[in-house]
Amino acid sequence: MGKIYDRLRQDFDTTLTVMATEETSLKDLAEDFPRVLSLAASLDAPVEKIVPLADRLTQARLLSAFELDAETLRRPSAVGVFARGIRGVRLTRTGAIETATADLAEALRSPLLPSPSSAHDFFRFQKAYALMYGSLYNVAAAEFDSIAVEGGLWAEQAEYWRTELTVTAKSHFRDALSASAAIGDNGFLAIRKHLLRGNIHRKNARFAEAETEYMQARDLARQARADGLEDRAIMNLAETLAWTRPQEGHRLALDAIERARKQNNKVDELRAWLALAIADTGTQAEATVQDHIQKATELDQLLGGQIGQIPIGTVQAFQAVITGNSDILHQACKTVTSTTRMLGTDQFQNDILAVWSGMSSTDQSRRARETQWLDGPDEAMRRWREVVTARQGAA
Repeated sequence: MGKIYDRLRQDFDTTLTVMATEETSLKDLAEDFPRVLSLAASLDAPVEKIVPLADRLTQARLLSAFELDAETLRRPSAVGVFARGIRGVRLTRTGAIETATADLAEALRSPLLPSPSSAHDFFRFQKAYALMYGSLYNVAAAEFDSIAVEGGLWAEQAEYWRTELTVTAKSHFRDALSASAAIGDNGFLAIRKHLLRGNIHRKNARFAEAETEYMQARDLARQARADGLEDRAIMNLAETLAWTRPQEGHRLALDAIERARKQNNKVDELRAWLALAIADTGTQAEATVQDHIQKATELDQLLGGQIGQIPIGTVQAFQAVITGNSDILHQACKTVTSTTRMLGTDQFQNDILAVWSGMSSTDQSRRARETQWLDGPDEAMRRWREVVTARQGAA
């Protein structure tokens, strides 16, 4: 190669070093990232200096940065393999989970991204994340544990998502709330900490506490200009207010749907449609609510996941209780119960649906005791029962 090429490579490496600093705005980084990868491919540049950029964008949930051109994706070089792995990171949130894991597996298998290397470790962590969204909770948890114990660049993030899994898969709310105290107060994990705490309170029907946590997460995300995390906080706020302040929940859900579509984030869009269905139950026509649920169902099918059946079934049950449709209520409860059993989870929704439907059994009582409700099952179930009572009164 000639001197001009050598100078271009040198300037490119210097540019990457500058881009990796905190001073580079996330907006600029997101806009430039596809061109950076394209230029790296043309220069056949090493990918190690690109990894911090990809990690920063992933943590900020700026998925639009990962929409790469076909030529870069086809490259047989290390940059091409890295680009296809990045496509997998994006597809974890926007497409079929099977396709995402295939891309990530290819990146991990490739000798062009050897282990150990920051690129290999980055995709190892991202594959664990994809496994979590594919409902392979035990496998994901074991991998997060290994990454955390081994230390390295993704140890803190792995510890965070391991704690998140204790909420998602085990309903260990008290353990997770206690563990959240160890999460740092700087960077993107500080925002995530408030989202995690908000999730714990929301699932315990402690909606005021959840709202406070989500608003703190939203404000921190705005300060950091992490639009994707701000979008998630707003979607979580919609999920919270939809239960008790449906008009505000309706407005926020529509905002969350629009934001998710701009990022092509189908996971958040699915949840926003369900938030809209909750908000509109008892206040809008049944057909309108069914349309919201159908849109969520279509997104779940597109994503190829199983976990969507649980929140979808929960919303169907809520609508059925409010409208007095016992057949739909029975079917929704059956779907949620069978799905949680199939996935091997101890999801809290089963306890709530048992209260809403008026059912009681030894198994349900045992499950309610094992779920770590923050202030005990009686108080938690009282609050979830009040949600139904209040909406029936307003309908």
